[in-house]
Amino acid sequence: EEQRLMPADAINAGLPSQLVRAILDDDEGRLWIGGTEGVNRIAPDGGIRHFGLDDGLPGTIVFAFARARAGGVWVGSLQGVARIHGDAVTVVEATVGDDTRALYEAPDGRLWIGLRSGLRCLKDGVLDRCGTSGLPGMSVFAFHPARDGSLWIGTSIGLIRVRGGETTTYAQRAGFFGDAVFAILDDGAGHFWVSSNRGIARIAEADLAALDNGAAGRIEPQWFGQHDGMLASQANGASQTPAWRTRDGRLWFGTVQGVVIVDPAHLLLNTEPPPVVIEGLLVNGREHDPAVGVALGPGVERIELRFAATSYVAPAAVRYRYRLHGYDADWNEAGTTRVAHYTRLPPGRYTFQAIASNNDGVWNEQGASFAFDILPAWHQTTTFRTGAVLGVLALLLGLYRLRLWQLRARERELLREVAQRTEQLRQANERLQRLASLDGLTRIANRGAFDRRLQAAWLQQAGTRRPLAVLLADIDAFKAYNDSYGHLAGDATLTAVAEALAQNLRSEADLAARYGGEEFAVLLPDCDGAEALRVAQRLREQVRGLGIQHRASDVVPVVSISIGVAATCPQPGEDPDDLLRRADEALYQAKAEGRDRVVLAGGA
Repeated sequence: EEQRLMPADAINAGLPSQLVRAILDDDEGRLWIGGTEGVNRIAPDGGIRHFGLDDGLPGTIVFAFARARAGGVWVGSLQGVARIHGDAVTVVEATVGDDTRALYEAPDGRLWIGLRSGLRCLKDGVLDRCGTSGLPGMSVFAFHPARDGSLWIGTSIGLIRVRGGETTTYAQRAGFFGDAVFAILDDGAGHFWVSSNRGIARIAEADLAALDNGAAGRIEPQWFGQHDGMLASQANGASQTPAWRTRDGRLWFGTVQGVVIVDPAHLLLNTEPPPVVIEGLLVNGREHDPAVGVALGPGVERIELRFAATSYVAPAAVRYRYRLHGYDADWNEAGTTRVAHYTRLPPGRYTFQAIASNNDGVWNEQGASFAFDILPAWHQTTTFRTGAVLGVLALLLGLYRLRLWQLRARERELLREVAQRTEQLRQANERLQRLASLDGLTRIANRGAFDRRLQAAWLQQAGTRRPLAVLLADIDAFKAYNDSYGHLAGDATLTAVAEALAQNLRSEADLAARYGGEEFAVLLPDCDGAEALRVAQRLREQVRGLGIQHRASDVVPVVSISIGVAATCPQPGEDPDDLLRRADEALYQAKAEGRDRVVLAGGA
């Protein structure tokens, strides 16, 4: 039955904002719309009920909806999760402070919450990590329940499957190289379709099963992009799942340049593997016919091999791999590049092989190959090397015998001199390092030492999924303290606060440093946001416990501090300055909210 749509201007006129981030319909025929000004519920007769902060919502920037099995809807916002049932709003307080990007309520009543900083679950009023690690260091954008009871999750690093309390990550080995998955659809024919910042991909469930049981070590999804008719390959999301499967089986995806519609039942697939040829060979910058002669050199510094594959359907979508047998341990992913470069190959026998796939991911596994030898120069021959080794050994033996009596005579003297100078250098280096790393007033680490330790910790933990946290603390109303008590008292207070911070850390792996005038920084390796928040609260209480009188403070009558907290799991290629920036923003928020408090940065 065809349903008549309400005029768009009639709906828009009743909305406080025209920016829509999430839409859901319920069993009563009402439409739920979320944007930047809260939640709007539109009745079938056109009446609009608005929910905002005054109604109990934790925040007004809404990203996601999900039907609540007990009635009403779940609402995910920038500030937390709430449930609206009738006109009543119930807030899940524990999620406040993190972006909620996706929601799904399972048949057992467990609410799965996708956050910018990971995964949480809510059941019977208890918020936990869903029996998993909580997926720290990644964002969760989409949920898709599978027929076998498992749950597929779209994240900022690829697909993740939660099944029976076990979490399986499908990232690089499933063809996702840092690609975020914003939506997951099942076409009912054994394939998943996902939208990503690289395009739309089709993945066979059988291939994923082969990864699980070890039958395959790596699979390739079929990517669709502009060469398949899309106006743009960026199918981005990060809000309510930007995709849907209609009743006729077609799949709808949102992109940066409109909607893409896929009909899986009528896909025209290219099953012909593209033929591959070796087109050319450059040796030290000069052309060489790969079909004539296989002996190169001696004196080969640089080799360039050009290859190509023929595809008349979508030549721009052809992908290449190449490998030099005798040198490369595995295939090199060339993408659309058709040139391979090698420099200073050692003498030996080599076989170069190039393979290619067409636009539908069908590979020519045999490809084309070219065998060649690199001849050794005179000084690389076995005869020369053997003679050279023997000559050097004979010379060394003669020198050894000639100098042996001198070395024995001076051995003790040299050892004593070396030991003395080594000890002097060690002591001098220790003094210099201490002077260069300590703050002259507080005698704790200075900013330079903190920056070096942060950089080292970031490199050490990058890619290991181990968290790293930073605290930035600032003495409240310190200028007023100096004006009231004088700079000498101010210096004594800075020293006392520094000592309180340094003596109340978790272990020697942590570091407290003076970061600015009255600003301090704390580095916490292997510390997530929750633990960092507890450490920060303890430090704030320790400083207040010093009981240093501060009659000029409008916060408390003693010296206090405000602390900004930020945590992350460092990733290769990222910059630790972003972690400091978020901690500084959290510190600014703590001071803006009244000081003498701790604030955890969003996304920590």
